[in-house]
Amino acid sequence: MMFLEIPLYYILGAALILVLIVNIIVRVKAKRAGNSLEKSIDELKLMIIQVGFLLIILLLCLPSTSVLSTRYPLDVTSINSNEKILSYLQQYHRSITRTNEVVFWGLLFIIVGFLPTIWATIKAYKKHKKQF
Repeated sequence: MMFLEIPLYYILGAALILVLIVNIIVRVKAKRAGNSLEKSIDELKLMIIQVGFLLIILLLCLPSTSVLSTRYPLDVTSINSNEKILSYLQQYHRSITRTNEVVFWGLLFIIVGFLPTIWATIKAYKKHKKQF
């Protein structure tokens, strides 16, 4: 949609640097005494915001579905030359490749971002529950 012509690693590199800077600033300011459950929930909130931001960036990097759904040739005469066939195949290839990259990075952000944070929150909850 919005960032189709820019390579994905440029976009994600800038977004990850921004997320890392915000993460460092928030963690330095949030060094407060509290139990492990409160800290874990605060980290989960921060991670939800960060992964949400990255997923929105990835959403803007997806190609429009019109390329994949409506631009197929209706008959042989519309792709009668090799140049038209090549252009048609290249356009589909770019769309499918970009969609594959976005899905890969989205899954990676969810796996690396959410799962360890949720695991730490569950552990902190169990520890807190045993204390009471």
